[in-house]
Amino acid sequence: MAGATGSAGATAGSAGASGTAGAAGASGMAGAQGTAGAGAAGSMGTAGAGGAPADGGAGSGASTLVLPVMRAGGYTLEFGNTKFVVDPAGARIVEASIDGANILTNATVNAKYWGSSMWTAPEGEWMALGAMYIVPAFDTLPFIMLVGPDNSFTAVGPNTTFNNKTLSISKKFAANLPAGTLDIVYSITNQGTAAFMIGHWEVTRVFPNGLTFFPAPPAASKAPVIANPSVVNPCVTKSLGMVWLDHSKYMPGTPALYGKYSTDASGGWVAHVVPDTSGKGDILLVKTFKDIPDGKAAMGQGEVEVYYREDRSYEEVEDHHEQAMFAPAAKIDWPVRWYLRRLPTSVTRTAGNQQLVDYVTNLLK
Repeated sequence: MAGATGSAGATAGSAGASGTAGAAGASGMAGAQGTAGAGAAGSMGTAGAGGAPADGGAGSGASTLVLPVMRAGGYTLEFGNTKFVVDPAGARIVEASIDGANILTNATVNAKYWGSSMWTAPEGEWMALGAMYIVPAFDTLPFIMLVGPDNSFTAVGPNTTFNNKTLSISKKFAANLPAGTLDIVYSITNQGTAAFMIGHWEVTRVFPNGLTFFPAPPAASKAPVIANPSVVNPCVTKSLGMVWLDHSKYMPGTPALYGKYSTDASGGWVAHVVPDTSGKGDILLVKTFKDIPDGKAAMGQGEVEVYYREDRSYEEVEDHHEQAMFAPAAKIDWPVRWYLRRLPTSVTRTAGNQQLVDYVTNLLK
């Protein structure tokens, strides 16, 4: 566990001073699996140090960044054919795209839950049961946006109070050009006068019919939490040391399967393959983070969670940091790294596919 004022332990790593990306235009968010809107490109920036990563995947190893960082109200890290856009409203990630194909949902899919957000865990402290509640300071209120000399940018959120906890969230976003990644540091600060326990939680909403996989938890770990333990979930299989969740097999209108698959995990990563109909190959998102001990996520939640929206409009790929004690004024960081790659057309989106495991393994070397 991170100390009261320290950072979390070994992680995917933080972004170095790598130059900056430009920002998307106001229409830069793609529609439902549509093409991302084009923001006006700024002048070309100077590349950060390093060449293409060893995996050689499409969209990796960009040598230049597009400047300026802020364009038309958005904050963007854009390199090669890859673009990440953050909206100051909630500091929500609203675009993660390759060749203009955005894998994140937008507000037309669901007006409250879209893009990628950071929440705190456990959700029961702030989400009224059945009310589909949202904390404005997590998702909708304006964040103060600060651009650093390395062209990273930091979003500083307002204070919020619930369950006798007063806290704030901040997020730092940077392009790691040598790795071809988006590096994020999520931070929670205790802004109150009493200590409390809480955890970091990343919630990433993607389009339906994708395939999620991650290293299985140790055999001795607690059983996964699912909506109805008496029902065999057709989405879930285990092979090659991985847990696979194939959303295309989800049966709409089946309340017994509606809900979340929540589990301990291992390896410190979760991957998701997004279907792409362009003929260029499916798109792979890999998120890396500190692998936490079994049972150390917030009560009722797991290190990795996958949420199925009952109407099949989207699914969520979620990851958790360990729940920690925050002394008054304490700030704890949680670094997370995003890899976005175009898969070769020969690699199929199939549960139990050794090629997918090998691709991610090589990517993370």
